[in-house]
Amino acid sequence: GDVYKRQLVAIRITMLIFFGILLFSIWRLFGNLGGRWASLAAVAGLALIPTVAPDLQNTSLMPGRVVGELPALALLLLAGLLLSKHRYFWSGICLGVMLLSKLTFTIPAAVLIATFFLFEVLNRHIGSWRYLLRILCGVAVPLVTFELIKAVTLGPEGYVRHIGALRDFLGNQDIPWHQLYI
Repeated sequence: GDVYKRQLVAIRITMLIFFGILLFSIWRLFGNLGGRWASLAAVAGLALIPTVAPDLQNTSLMPGRVVGELPALALLLLAGLLLSKHRYFWSGICLGVMLLSKLTFTIPAAVLIATFFLFEVLNRHIGSWRYLLRILCGVAVPLVTFELIKAVTLGPEGYVRHIGALRDFLGNQDIPWHQLYI
């Protein structure tokens, strides 16, 4: 009983932290675009969804719910904010951790990186490949670290079984992988 309650509280606090990151990122991104009133409207809009339009609410984005979408969205927006501040490596770190929390956010991560790269090519006319490399290195750090920890923890046979299980899981998701042209 008591141990379970403490674990539940710790998990919910973690999700509230990600919700705070989401609100902070929305506030800063909209503040950069339209000032503090745009920030206030964006944050208020997110906060009002469950009360004003319950049919439109996505309960996975509400604080206290333990799902991967909330951390993934918070980290995606934080990565975008960090990109706007030219913090390329840290943006990549956010994207890498985002992929660990929700693998299906691979496409938004690729779109963010591609959009940024295109922006850099069109506007800077300098070595945008260097910035892209910094982002990709940042993405690789949490992913490689996590895979190494899994490989050491599970051992060679367990790690191979895990990769097979992941491949089977992805194969059962009804995603037409052959139709994705990325």
